[in-house]
Amino acid sequence: MARNKKGLMTEITVLIVVAFFVLVFFALWKYGFNLVTDTLSNIISSTSTTTDILGNPQNYTINISEAAEKTFSYVNSGLNQLELIGYLIIFGYIFSTFIIAYFSREHPIMFVVYFLITVILVIFSIYVSNEYETLLNNDVIGSTLSGYTVGAFIMSNLPLIVAVVGLFGIIIGLVGLMRGGEA
Repeated sequence: MARNKKGLMTEITVLIVVAFFVLVFFALWKYGFNLVTDTLSNIISSTSTTTDILGNPQNYTINISEAAEKTFSYVNSGLNQLELIGYLIIFGYIFSTFIIAYFSREHPIMFVVYFLITVILVIFSIYVSNEYETLLNNDVIGSTLSGYTVGAFIMSNLPLIVAVVGLFGIIIGLVGLMRGGEA
C-alpha cells in the first residue's frame, strides 16, 4: 500500500493550475493557428516564368492563399473543439478529486488541516481568477478567451468552485473514512 499522504489538497492545488493553463494554452493555440491561417490566406498569388531542363519557358503560378484555405480551414474548424476538450479536462479533474478524497485514508484531525488549506487555496484562486480576467481584457488573446464562455464562467467563479470542491472533498473523505475504517 502506498503511503502518499498528499491526497486531497494537492489535487485541489493542481486543479487551480490545470484550469488556468489548459484554458490559456488552448486559447493561445487557437489564436496562433488562426493568425497563421489569416496571414497565409492574405498572400497574393504570383506567377513566374522559368525555363525547364530543355530550355523551354514555363509559367508557374504560386497560390499560397488557396492552399492555406483548402488545408487550414479544416484544422481551424477542428480547433473549435479545444473548448470542449478543456472543459472535459477540468470537470474530469474535479471528479477525480472526489474519487481520490473518497479512497484516501487520513486521520480525522487531518481534515481540519485540509479545511485551513482549502481557505488558503480559495485566497490563491482569487489571484488566479483576477489574472484570467486581465487576460480576458487583453487586446491580443482576449477575443479568443471570451469565446470560451464556460471557461470564463469557471475562471470567474474559481474561488467558489475551489471552496465547493474542497469542502465536498473533505465531506467525501470523511464518508470514505467512515465506510472503510481507518487504514
